[in-house]
Amino acid sequence: MLWFDVPEEYRSWVTPRADPFLIAHIFPLMLEGENVHVHGDISASLLEPLLGYMDIWRSWRPGRCHSFTISVDSELEDYVPATSDTVLLFSGGLDAQTTLQRHIRGDAGARSRRIGACVYARGFMNGLDDSPRYRSALKNAQESVAEFAGRETPVIPIVSNWEESNHDTMPDSIGGGLIAFLHLFKAQFSRGMLSSSVSIKGGGTYGSHPFSDPLLGHGNFEIECDDVTSSRPEKALYLSDKPEVLDRLLICHDFDDRARNCGKCEKCFRTALCFLVEGKPVPDSIRIDWQACKEQGLLYRVFWSAPESCEYMFKKIRAEGLRHPELIRFRNRYQFYITKRRLDDLLMTLRFKSSP
Repeated sequence: MLWFDVPEEYRSWVTPRADPFLIAHIFPLMLEGENVHVHGDISASLLEPLLGYMDIWRSWRPGRCHSFTISVDSELEDYVPATSDTVLLFSGGLDAQTTLQRHIRGDAGARSRRIGACVYARGFMNGLDDSPRYRSALKNAQESVAEFAGRETPVIPIVSNWEESNHDTMPDSIGGGLIAFLHLFKAQFSRGMLSSSVSIKGGGTYGSHPFSDPLLGHGNFEIECDDVTSSRPEKALYLSDKPEVLDRLLICHDFDDRARNCGKCEKCFRTALCFLVEGKPVPDSIRIDWQACKEQGLLYRVFWSAPESCEYMFKKIRAEGLRHPELIRFRNRYQFYITKRRLDDLLMTLRFKSSP
């Protein structure tokens, strides 16, 4: 059974409707493809965009994702939220820190939003235990938001077993899981925002995507993906002249009990390359250990996990003749990697054409 735990002080901000639970289950339900009845109240304007969400994922995952019919106990009209503010998912990582800075500085132009609160989730990519490690990461997020957005902008800690119950559907189900946390607070806010994990220029598909995520919003509660055109290296460049932000950057899944990045995992390695390719020093907060990364063979993991960023970096290294040793090693290995992939694709095509 799925559950969410929200601090008592935010009780009046939480919706009494079943919308967050439907959103949280949307991807597993597509895998089953069976018609569903919701025993509870659902916002009527939520049901139509869900059809578009199913259509997109059926086209991205044919044969795996299926549409289904949703019936409910009661369809209710949208209610007017208490404020026109935005609630933001905030982890303290590169994407989240970029989004926070863009909006508090007005760098998103006419799309700049007033951030009324941030949400930090436990039980999503970080386990359910109330550990020293988790508490340090939460404190880092709270101090980041307090320093940059002001202490009147709270960071709401949420605990949920969503990841535990969706382990086999990830990463495709990530978008629904993240956005369900935002839907919890639709009684208070008119918009939920999350940082775009991929850009619309990349061409790939991922569980949280700027084409599909907005379809999990509706009427008086829009879902907005922030900065859908910037690559991760471009986000690193944006933050590179903000040392007070870089000091609090927490990007690593293997951070320690003091919320310090390990400096030798795939994500630390990938982010360090993002700064180098933009001609910026790797932030001290990442504590990168190049030798340890090399011994683990992390380059090929990066090629697989971040194809969009890798293509961007490869083109930039070649075009600008960048000479940092790690960038030269990246360029040479990536050239071999994409050449091999093209040959494999060609051989597969030739075998298909020659088969009876």
